[in-house]
Formats: sequence, structure tokens, C-alpha cells
Amino acid sequence: DKNMKNLIKKIMVGILSFALLITAQNVFARSVTWNQASNDCKGISIINATTSEGYQNPCWSLTSVSANAGEVINVRIYYHNTGTDTATNTHLMLIPNSSLSSSSTTKSFYGRITSDQGSVSFSQTVTANLSSSQSLSFLSAKWYTNNTSETLTSLLNGQSGNEILTDNGLAIGSITSGWSSQGSVVIAFRVSSTVIPQLCKDTSATNYGGSLPCVYPQLCKDSSATNYGGSLPC
Repeated sequence: DKNMKNLIKKIMVGILSFALLITAQNVFARSVTWNQASNDCKGISIINATTSEGYQNPCWSLTSVSANAGEVINVRIYYHNTGTDTATNTHLMLIPNSSLSSSSTTKSFYGRITSDQGSVSFSQTVTANLSSSQSLSFLSAKWYTNNTSETLTSLLNGQSGNEILTDNGLAIGSITSGWSSQGSVVIAFRVSSTVIPQLCKDTSATNYGGSLPCVYPQLCKDSSATNYGGSLPC
């Protein structure tokens, strides 16, 4: 009868609601978060490997260092799965703010971790302050995991390490949650040995396009002179 149909309908709605609730709980209970423990290392940090500026164990503390021609800087991306699920298809990315081959007095990077279950981009950038306008060249990348280190070529088939500088990133596989699977990848760069002079970019200078400092013509400042504001002599 009608009452029985309504009762059956209510029971079915209740069963469906309960099933959806359980599904939602399972979805939200399983997740991946990165580097959320209070005593995690910085997600991205930098040292001057030649002078040891910024080096500390186990965590590096600096986000900027100075470097001269020929020196080596290391950038570190640290990861720790602080969620409840295993992060599959995990990739690390180190993104320079400008081309490594271009010359400038600063080189900055930011980092990103991606996985099928969750990703994070580090808001903090790291910067190498160079003594002159120079470029960087990629040297190597090493994966430190469970307090051991191996070169990436011996751990990851077909990867040389510079994949970390690409859009796809460096694949490090599945990372389980917990402290035992924390680790980092350290990327080394060499500052170019050739010092590239900075050039005068002021079009009003007589040596525009030449080496600094800019040189300006001396002008006549005697308002009574017929060539006031022109080149000396007045």
C-alpha cells in the first residue's frame, strides 16, 4: 500500500545517504600533505657549497647566499609526506626565475612537489647573489633518502637529474607517509668563471652600450652663454 511504499522509499534514501557518508569519510580520511610537521626542514633552501655558507645539518636555514665566479651553489628541495596516504607518481620541480644561461647578478629559484594525491608549491624562493653579471650551469643532482645518498642515475632509470628543471619534473616514485620516507634532492650549479661586464643602458650617455660607468657629456651651465645647455666650452 501507499504507507509501505513510503517506508521503503525512506529506507532506501537512508541507506544511500549512509553509503555516501562513508564514502566521503574515506575520501577525506585518505590524503597527502607535504612538509606540514612543525620540525620539518625548509621546503627549499640554498648554500654556497664552495664556502659552506648556509650549511647546517640536518636542515639548511638560508634562502639566499653570495657567490663568486667559479663557485658552486647547491639548492635543496626537501619532501616529507605528512598525510595519511601514499603519494604515487611523485615529481619534484625546481623552477628558475630566469634562464640559467642568461647573465645577471641574481639567480632565483622556487620549488614544487606534485603527486596524484596532492601537490604543493613553495612560496619562498631562494636566491644566489652573484658578485658580477654571470650565468649558471647545471652540474648534478643527488637524491638523499633515509639518510643515504646516491646519484640519481643509479637510482632512477634513464634520468640524469636535470629533469628537475623541466615542466614534468624529476620522478621519485611512490612516497609513503611518515618520517622514514622523508628525503631531499640537492641540485648543484656552477657560477660561470667568465666575468661578464655590466653595460651602460642610458641612451643619453656618450658610452651607451659600453662598460659601466655611464659617461655623460659636460654641458655649459652659464646662462649668459650663447651655447647654454650645450657642450663645453661655453
